[in-house]
Order: sequence, then C-alpha cells, then structure tokens
Amino acid sequence: MKENIYGTKFDSEAVASGLHRSAIGGRWEELGEKQFYFVLQQGLLPTDAYYGFDINQTLLDAGYDVELKTVNLQEKLPRSHLLANSEFNMVPFQRNFTYALAFSLFTHLTVNSIRRCLIELSRVLDCGGKFYATVFLIQDSDAIEKSFRQSSEITSYADKDPYHYRLSDMECLANQTGFEVRLVSEFDHPRNQQMLEFVYK
Repeated sequence: MKENIYGTKFDSEAVASGLHRSAIGGRWEELGEKQFYFVLQQGLLPTDAYYGFDINQTLLDAGYDVELKTVNLQEKLPRSHLLANSEFNMVPFQRNFTYALAFSLFTHLTVNSIRRCLIELSRVLDCGGKFYATVFLIQDSDAIEKSFRQSSEITSYADKDPYHYRLSDMECLANQTGFEVRLVSEFDHPRNQQMLEFVYK
C-alpha cells in the first residue's frame, strides 16, 4: 500500500499535478460516481444545500478552487459552507443536518476518534438524521490482531492505518453516542469498504 499522504499541505504546484486527488484515495472518477449515485439513492438531490468538512484546509481549497471551478459549480456551494478543523466541530455551521456522509474516513481513525466524531455529530444532526460512513470490517469470529487483505490494494490492521473493525465495535460506539447502526448491504466498494448507516435517536 502507498504511504498515506492525506495530512500533506498542498501548494499550487502539487494541486496542478493532481496530487490532491491521490491524497483522498485516487480512483477519482470511479469512486466519485459511486458516491454520487449512493447519495441520490438515499434521497438527497443535486439542488439540496451541501456543506463540507475536513481536517486539511488545502484539500478543501483544492476542491473549491480547482475541482468545482472546472465544472462550473462554485456558485452552488458558498465558500462559507466549507470548514476545516481537527476536532470534528461542526457547530460553527450554525445549523442542523438531516444527512451526513463520511467516505473513507473511519478507515483511517482510531476507536476514540470515531467516538469523538459521533459525539460531535450528534450535536448537529436532527433526531432521526442519518450518517453514512464507510469502514473496513472483519467478522466477529476473526482474530482482531491479524492483518486482513481487503482487496488487491489494501491490507487493514487493528492497530495502524488503515484500520479494520468488527460490526460489533461499531454497534458499541453507536450505543455509547446515541445512534443505532446497520450495515448497508447494497454498497459495492472496489476496495471492500463497507457502508454503515448510523441513525441518531
């Protein structure tokens, strides 16, 4: 597996070379299309108001200044709808949300970071609101300490990035933070990430 370069600060030269696309996992067209159609299936519309959140400000800048500009979509997403911080604090958006999405986030987070994310999200998600997140899963009967080949590109681990979890781990975290969680069976990810649906109670 390639070194994770997600935390890199991307200057204009790096963005021009497309390095920002590699930082979020590559397979830009394939995964972007899959994410787009998934959210449509959940009832979101292209005309809805969208917000973006990330730890890396330079990736948000590249997304807005390059990717959205290239397809003439900047006017559909005010710059104020993009926020960067490392604490999952979405309160500065000053609104609640019905849906939230995290593709290829939990695969890079420890248990405590996932718990923190769910706690912070519970502060801005409507009752009955849904949060979709992808994870690498192993069976409850599998030895957690072993590495697992998720795809030809990815091996996951218990104690280093990229992380794998049991569904029972996610159920425990959901119960601790006010959510119910289920596995979305129809999501087919080329790297074997599984989609979870968290519903805020």
